[in-house]
Amino acid sequence: DVPFMPGISVMRNNVVESSDNGLFVERGEDLGQQSLIGFDLRYEYEKFCLLAEVYRLENDLQPGVGDAGSHTATAYFAQFGYNLTDQLKATYRRESMKFEDNDAYFMDPALLGRDALGTETRDVFALRYDFSESNALILEVNRREPELADSTTSTILSWAFVMF
Repeated sequence: DVPFMPGISVMRNNVVESSDNGLFVERGEDLGQQSLIGFDLRYEYEKFCLLAEVYRLENDLQPGVGDAGSHTATAYFAQFGYNLTDQLKATYRRESMKFEDNDAYFMDPALLGRDALGTETRDVFALRYDFSESNALILEVNRREPELADSTTSTILSWAFVMF
């Protein structure tokens, strides 16, 4: 096994209105063009694992969509994992997304009309217990910190398994 694995991804596509009651254009019409470039990294050594990704997005909006301008956004996450035992793994992940205030593509409908939408960061801590290769119990605590709203903390207990 190779302990260090980097990667790159590039994408350019049209973003099309999918709703019959679109805010800006009719269903099937272009909202704009989106370009994305991303870098990822995976590193594993004995009981330690690091996963990280960073993306730069550019949205070129069509006339009639938002301010019809070009906007950029950045997003990343870094996750550190440690195998406490053969069956129990602890992970911590930091996530962040920052986009320009007037980028109509990333507007949350609940926040329309606000002057600034800003960043959101999350801190996630998880414990995963593997009963087998296809059966695990996961406890996750997620702290969400949006720029314009109150911070929230959620706790999720999930059971993941493969049936077939």
